[in-house]
Amino acid sequence: MDKILEGLVMSSHPLNLKKMIVKKVVESAENSITEEQCKAMFALTTRLILEGEDHFQKQVGHQVLEAYARYHRSEFENFFNKNFVLSLLQEGYRSVDHADVAVLDYIQSGLKLIMSCPSVLDLFSILQVEVLRIVCERPKPVLCAKLSELLTNFVQCVPKGKLSVAFCQQLVRTIGHLQCISTQEKELREYVSQVTKVSNLLQNIWKAEPCTLLPSLQEVFAIISSTDASFEPSVALASLVQHIPLQMITVLIRSLTTDPNVKDASMTKALCRYGHPVEGRKLETDAFTAFFWKETGNLMCSMAKRI
Repeated sequence: MDKILEGLVMSSHPLNLKKMIVKKVVESAENSITEEQCKAMFALTTRLILEGEDHFQKQVGHQVLEAYARYHRSEFENFFNKNFVLSLLQEGYRSVDHADVAVLDYIQSGLKLIMSCPSVLDLFSILQVEVLRIVCERPKPVLCAKLSELLTNFVQCVPKGKLSVAFCQQLVRTIGHLQCISTQEKELREYVSQVTKVSNLLQNIWKAEPCTLLPSLQEVFAIISSTDASFEPSVALASLVQHIPLQMITVLIRSLTTDPNVKDASMTKALCRYGHPVEGRKLETDAFTAFFWKETGNLMCSMAKRI
């Protein structure tokens, strides 16, 4: 059956005829077939999904994969195993790079199909580690947004315990690197949408694991107070402001203004970066509060005006 399907989608037959035959292939999924036949069908549909030349081929891949995985659950569980998922995330698939958003889309589809299978727990475990690795690589906005989508839909894949703190800190770092060099309205809107998905994910983690909030805010300060002249933080950091409880901001400010390890140059840089020069540690808590909320908010407003 896989050979028939492959020949069909690659043929020059009329689209209506192709769709009619694909429907028959989907309906045949309930028939009994061998594990090898299942494996061949899963391999073909995976290739169509990830390497399909057009929307039709990708759509056929999804339709047939879902049908066969539904009727042959154990065979799909064997196919969509942790080694396969790990190879997708670290090496990609044939011509598809591991950083391609199609990889995360495919993994999401696979997780939905085996949610009731015991092996999904193994996948959750490796994904908790892999998503941390991915954010440490500073993914671009589109991949970062897709990763946030996966973790929002499958909270079981969000790093837990000590890994959750590290993940949030690295995610903040990544947000600080998210840039949009385009001035076109469409691209700017996409960028804002992508950044919003990432910041919403961080908010959800903060709510689920409050211990990650303060380290995340400390990371924000470390970024905006950096004296590295070669790096300018992304305005995307402003998207976090709306999710930060006011009382936690107060805790952070008190910590920063009394911490001897926070150098005058760093504190000055944090305030001067957006046009608020100060002299050394001559800084009142209220002034810093106003800066933090007003300036990061202004950054997002300035972006909104551009689109």
